[in-house]
Amino acid sequence: LSLVLNPGAVFGIGPGKRWFFIVFTVGAMIAGLFLFARGTRQRQTPAHVAIGLLIAGGMGNLYDRLMFGCVRDFLHPLPGVEWPLGITVPWGGRDGRQVWPYVSNIADLWLIIGIGMLVVILWRSDSAERRTQLSKGGA
Repeated sequence: LSLVLNPGAVFGIGPGKRWFFIVFTVGAMIAGLFLFARGTRQRQTPAHVAIGLLIAGGMGNLYDRLMFGCVRDFLHPLPGVEWPLGITVPWGGRDGRQVWPYVSNIADLWLIIGIGMLVVILWRSDSAERRTQLSKGGA
């Protein structure tokens, strides 16, 4: 656990743009609710869970921005783990050697899981639609 107060967005991008991120998050949550209400059917539980995770993650980070002026990140999954053989990478922290120098929070975790679920759901539904078109002789 490492406390980092992030005044920006993902990876610290856009520090000092608090109100932009608040407005963006509220808009994204409204879009998520609209997608939930109009873009899914009654028995699409995985899609409902994914959208719920996105809204929950947005609410968590929105709360931090409104109450504290920044997002409180505290989960550092690989502290001190470095690339072998002295390898350095551009995203590897100050010295370029860390495997994962980024710190996040539970809201970020929900956002990542929700986005991943939606990508898989959309990919699978697109594949199923393509198979249906091929079986009917379509292009």
